[in-house]
Amino acid sequence: MLSKRDLGKLIKEARKYKSEKINKLYTQQMLANDIKKSQSYIGDLESGRTYPSFALLTEIADACGVSIGFFQDKNSMNSDIDKFIKMQLSNTKDSEVLKIREHLKKDPEVKINYIYDYIHNSNKELDSAQKDFLKTTEECVCFMLKQNPMIKFLGIDIKKLKKEDMYNLVEDVINQLKLVSYKYKK
Repeated sequence: MLSKRDLGKLIKEARKYKSEKINKLYTQQMLANDIKKSQSYIGDLESGRTYPSFALLTEIADACGVSIGFFQDKNSMNSDIDKFIKMQLSNTKDSEVLKIREHLKKDPEVKINYIYDYIHNSNKELDSAQKDFLKTTEECVCFMLKQNPMIKFLGIDIKKLKKEDMYNLVEDVINQLKLVSYKYKK
C-alpha cells in the first residue's frame, strides 16, 4: 500500500515520463487540464496531501501514458481491493468479488485511502483482538472453527449449534489435535 507521499512522488514521476515522451515539460496545469481538475488539486496529490479515487488515478495514468501498475503493482492493488470487499462481504463468491472490484475502481467516489485505511485498521483490530481474546487452547480452536473456510470444510452450521454441542466439538477437536501431535513430538 502506498502512502499519500509515495503516491504523490509517483505522480510526479509519471509527469516527468510524459515530459520525456513529448519532449517538453508536462506541467501540473497540463495534467489538470487533461483530467479536468484544478492545478492546485494536482499539487495536493503530488505533495501527498490527498489521495485520488481509483477512477481518477486511472485517468492520471492514461494522461501520463503509463499503466495503472506504475502507481502500484496491479495485482497488489487488486488484492487489496479484494481483501477489502471480502472483509465487508464475507461470503462473497470470487466471481462477485471481481465484479465489485471493477465497479469500485471505476467509481469516482471510492478513495484509495479509504480502502487502505480500512484494511490497515482492521488488521490492527484483529491483532489486538487476538492478543486479548485468544488466551486459551479452547478459545483458539473455537475461533478457528468459526472461520468460513473451516465451516465449509466441516459442513457444519456452527451458528446453529447449541452451546453444549459447540463445547463438545471444541473438546473433540482438541483431543484429536493432541493425538496427532504425538506423531510429531520428538
